[in-house]
Formats: sequence, structure tokens, C-alpha cells
Amino acid sequence: MGPVGVAMFDTHTLIISAKNVEQWDDSVDTLLVNRDGEEVTVPFDGEAEWKTDTGVRQVAVERTDDTNAVKVTVGGLVSIHMKAFL
Repeated sequence: MGPVGVAMFDTHTLIISAKNVEQWDDSVDTLLVNRDGEEVTVPFDGEAEWKTDTGVRQVAVERTDDTNAVKVTVGGLVSIHMKAFL
């Protein structure tokens, strides 16, 4: 599966995609988050959120379900809910 969503802002790129799998299983997390060519990990516990501040904008990827669903916020530009499914 290709990208679920791509956000390009200022000089940054944020890509949300899903791993290619032979058999889809909603109980298995397949989301991949990539910022500026580097994979980032969105934790499952605690706040279940990955955040960064680019110096211009705050960026957050927050889990909204146990697997395959996130809310992506790029400060001052966009806030969107995404879910990978088949």
C-alpha cells in the first residue's frame, strides 16, 4: 500500500503510509510515519503521540485507535484524521 497521506509544508515533508502485507488484519498496526526521509515512531502508550517543533510550526501525530488510525496536525495549516484499512 502506498502513502495514506502526504503533507508538504515550509521545507518539510510528512508521509503517513501503511506497510505492504500479504493478508490485512485490522488488529495489526501497519502505519509508517516518515518525516523528512526519517522514520519516526508514534508510541502506543502514554500520550500515544509523536511531536516536533520545526521552529515555524508544531507537528503532531496522535494515535486515535489501537491500530492504523492517527490524527495529524501541522500547526496553522491542517488537522486531519487518517485510518488505513483494506
